[in-house]
Amino acid sequence: MVLQALLHSVPFGKMIVLDLFAYVKPIWEESSQFYGTPYVWCLLHNFGGNIEMYGILDVISSGPVDARISQNSTMVRDALFNFLHLSFSGVYDMLVCGRWNDSETSLA
Repeated sequence: MVLQALLHSVPFGKMIVLDLFAYVKPIWEESSQFYGTPYVWCLLHNFGGNIEMYGILDVISSGPVDARISQNSTMVRDALFNFLHLSFSGVYDMLVCGRWNDSETSLA
């Protein structure tokens, strides 16, 4: 209710929401697509400082697709934020390559 009031206090078309932690805890699912406000599905991967080969590949493969094709979707884009150049590049390859598909990228 509070989120809906906040989002609707700004004239429609004047704000785009960043769902920054969408690959772990997608708020678009809990908020009915941000109550009609356009949003960006984001992959904020390592928060600057975590040097490891880590990524929830099945979620990165399916998350943006699920958000884009879900009923009444208001997703306008996906985005990735890489704060450390030594991160696991396979994670970013999967997200970027998946932009061109209407289905999940196969992990096999």
